Amino acid sequence: MSFDKGIFRNHTADYYETFLPFANRGKIAKTESLYWRESSPCLAIHYLCAGPILHITGDIGSAIYQWSAPVTLEGISTNSLDYFASKCQASPYGRGYQEWSVEYAKQSLHELFNTITEETDDINKPGEIKKRFDDANGWRNIDYDWEWCAWCEKNAAKIFGKDWTEICSPKIGYTVSIECEMQLEGLKMAIQYLKEKNNEMQSLQELATRICKVDYVKSIRQKKEKNNDRT
Repeated sequence: MSFDKGIFRNHTADYYETFLPFANRGKIAKTESLYWRESSPCLAIHYLCAGPILHITGDIGSAIYQWSAPVTLEGISTNSLDYFASKCQASPYGRGYQEWSVEYAKQSLHELFNTITEETDDINKPGEIKKRFDDANGWRNIDYDWEWCAWCEKNAAKIFGKDWTEICSPKIGYTVSIECEMQLEGLKMAIQYLKEKNNEMQSLQELATRICKVDYVKSIRQKKEKNNDRT
């Protein structure tokens, strides 16, 4: 699945960080808070990162992610989608942020039939398994995960053999939710926005510093000239 990244084109990022002490441990923990949103609260996302935990809330779902060691928002923004999703501990779709996709199920099945056609050289002649699958109305039972699982329990062994669970997994249509993808992409774009904004601020500061230096040199020269005129 994919989405139009243009939905974030008018978003801006606000970043805050605080340092909080651990109770009775004498340690300091950094907490990062990042808001990615338009001027209106449309498609707003709030990222809250503390230690190894990332908590996301907003208009594109809520989720909790956890790593084995402390992380930062900038570091998380470099994650691949699959790795990022694997860190999800809780979401509207459970751990791993996986949802059923008819398109992905179709793609996986076509890849499965191609693999079987290439590897089979016994009674399962090329195309025969796919024909049996078509005859059993397999394509009509992939709209929902429960529908696919029920069809597999009834028909898969007859079509793919007794080891059908190794060939045709009931989870063949599960893929990372588009919400998870949007959360990660939003973070990547927000971090990039902050970097560009920081570079602009540094450029303005450098320009202001140069201007101040020039003005200072001019004032010194003018004072010297006045002193020379008096003498």
